[in-house]
Amino acid sequence: MNPSAPIRPVAHLQDNYDEQPRSRPRVSNWFFVIVILVSYAGYFSGQGALGLVGPDEPRYVSIARAMERTSDWVTPRLNGAPWFEKPALYYWAAAASFKLFGENDFAARLPSALAAILAAAAIAWMGWRFYGGTTSLLALLMFPTSVATLAFSRAATPDMLFTGTIAAAMACGAALVFEENPNLWCRAGFGFFLGAATLAKGPAAAVLAAGSIAIWAACSKKWTRSFRLAHPLSILIFLITAGPWYFICARRNPDFLNVFIFQHNFERFLTPVFHHVKPWWFFPPILVLWILPWSALIFALGLRAAVIKEWRARFARPGFYFACWTIFIVIFFSASKSKLPGYILPAVPPLVLLLAAAASRIRCIRDDAARGVTMGLGATWLALVVGAGFWLHRQLPTSPFAQLRNIWYFLAVAAAGGALVAALGSARRIAASLLTNAALIAFLLLAANWFVVPQIDPSVSSRATAKGFLAAESGNAATTAEKIPAGSLGSYKLDRAWQYGLEYYLDRQIPEWTPESGSSFWLFTNDAGCRDIRRRGMECSPVQQTAPAAWLVRIQPATRRSISP
Repeated sequence: MNPSAPIRPVAHLQDNYDEQPRSRPRVSNWFFVIVILVSYAGYFSGQGALGLVGPDEPRYVSIARAMERTSDWVTPRLNGAPWFEKPALYYWAAAASFKLFGENDFAARLPSALAAILAAAAIAWMGWRFYGGTTSLLALLMFPTSVATLAFSRAATPDMLFTGTIAAAMACGAALVFEENPNLWCRAGFGFFLGAATLAKGPAAAVLAAGSIAIWAACSKKWTRSFRLAHPLSILIFLITAGPWYFICARRNPDFLNVFIFQHNFERFLTPVFHHVKPWWFFPPILVLWILPWSALIFALGLRAAVIKEWRARFARPGFYFACWTIFIVIFFSASKSKLPGYILPAVPPLVLLLAAAASRIRCIRDDAARGVTMGLGATWLALVVGAGFWLHRQLPTSPFAQLRNIWYFLAVAAAGGALVAALGSARRIAASLLTNAALIAFLLLAANWFVVPQIDPSVSSRATAKGFLAAESGNAATTAEKIPAGSLGSYKLDRAWQYGLEYYLDRQIPEWTPESGSSFWLFTNDAGCRDIRRRGMECSPVQQTAPAAWLVRIQPATRRSISP
């Protein structure tokens, strides 16, 4: 069977298959232009504008760099020691990117951008097969402009790789359960992408797939079709994809199973050992945040559900199948004792697909409900502007955001754009309202990469601080007249995000300083650390203050004049 042939659902599902007209989409050239613009903006623009942030990005990138340099593609290592927090897929992808593009921030984040494109391709393919061309195009418009994609396609972490491979597995699974005679390509693809997801973040991939399919099968009573996903070919491809690395890594590292499987999977899920404790209702609001600025389309889904009478028949529809992948992922991670916003990222692609189908429907209907929903898109922007204004007003004068004078121009543009989106919706120009909504966030992102990100980068990333230190170490900086001798660098009371970031950019391990280490040292610390050093009777002289979180200081024995009373 030709894998590109359209799906022909079985006869008894035919009446439940077409949820909306499947006519050929009539779209203007502007639509395609804006899709291309937002795709570039969402996936690739500004990938290296901001240095690595947080503790995770520099830590994962350091491991990938070590793999690329040592050619040890099995054991992840951080500062020379095995590190089994995550499987190897991101490290492999980033190491390959380093070989092609060199060791830089763009190359470190490129795997996440490509994984986001994979997720977009998966939902666009499902939109075309199950809803029609308009839904497919709207999915390509909405996914790259969602907050989740804008954030995680620029994150040097495994999260988007996990999301993209889960979305691709979901697409193959949809073909298996709804196609009358599924082909071998879909069976092999389901096993391969689920195996790749297991290599991205671990056994949770299989749990998410099994739970989502189980909910759909239990509600639709289509157990026989759900068992197609357990075809021997799918299982074999899954084991061939994921199994070798787990097997080899476990043989080379006797503590791998205990550290990775039990500590970073079971203990992370069942206990608050990693201190990521949040309330049980934490993830639904996060999911609404992740799909901004399209969250108002949830009301369109609600309006559709309100008119459904034959629920048992509706459970067999593709829309409910996709909804199950969002529902189960949110429920599963809500039961976890550890909760981080990125955990439910795989729930975003199926939800965006459903929102695209809802947007396609209201684009065709253009009734009062459709008018209200699109006006809600504009009202969302206005609410965000008001919230951002209050937040900025409460920032301390030392905050990098408080010092951004041009940020108010961005808020003004966002408010004007939101008003335009609402006005177009009020006039029932639904397509124009949707396009304006996507173009607005793409424009703001591109402008922010030019005018905002460079200003806040030194305060939120360790990249500028590391560059300043390297200049001082070589004796080329104006802040110091002497070179920094080798082996005299340490850190003291430094936040772990800055610790990992500086170690990555300086390409060396920075030991923690103690008073026993000596009183002639160069340290990365902060204002609180410097005050504590002075209380210990030593002189702490700031040399470089690029960021408040990580000063470069020189500590020396205190003279009588420098001892504070």
